[in-house]
Amino acid sequence: MNNSRTFQEDDENDTLLFTKAEEYVLKNHPNPDRIGCPGPATLRAFVEAPRNVELAELNGLHIMRCAECTRDLIELRRQRTRDMQSPRIRLARSIIWNWKLAGIAACLSLIAFTWSALHQRERTEEVARLSSASNNSVSMLVDLSGDGVSRGTEASAPHPILLPSRLLNLHLILPYYSPSGTYRIFLTRDKSTSSLVASAEGTATADGPHLELHVEMNLNQVQAGNYLLGTQRLGDGAPYYYPVTIN
Repeated sequence: MNNSRTFQEDDENDTLLFTKAEEYVLKNHPNPDRIGCPGPATLRAFVEAPRNVELAELNGLHIMRCAECTRDLIELRRQRTRDMQSPRIRLARSIIWNWKLAGIAACLSLIAFTWSALHQRERTEEVARLSSASNNSVSMLVDLSGDGVSRGTEASAPHPILLPSRLLNLHLILPYYSPSGTYRIFLTRDKSTSSLVASAEGTATADGPHLELHVEMNLNQVQAGNYLLGTQRLGDGAPYYYPVTIN
């Protein structure tokens, strides 16, 4: 409430608002190597006539995230104040300065609008990407309930497990008498930990005599070939392995 009341009492030039913005940039955006800074002439021209300086000349939003440029702008404004020596000059420049402040406010509004538009576009593209990935996912049922397998060995599956190189929503039916809990499901070239190519975790739940597990595995980048599908209950010993062919 105190901050709100303070800004409500700010002057018509929004001096407090600009001061707070400058303090934030000075504190949070140091740039001692002056990376991406516009030249001194550009900064001076921006102070003198902001409407005559294109956003591209300021390197876009750079001055909003550069403490060094902000210090230069503060000093340039101080120099302008010191140059106002006579009452006549003070009066004339006071009028001009009000217009410049309006121009700066308009420029900042443009920068804020541009940033908001870019941010919204990035969010839209990300949502579209995730939506596309979700729409391209494939649901697969992998029934392991009838596979005879010993821990740490490969199963002799009556039917080979075939999986596509896609984003998969896997519905696994685990072997009979499998304990409930959280399972790690992974795809590997062999039984060494260095050959892992994909993994996921999920909680297995009982459905009658079966223990079922739903996980999502991204196999988009997995090359076609023969692999092992590993299942391991977290906290248990060695995993179970099942031969898999990716096509």
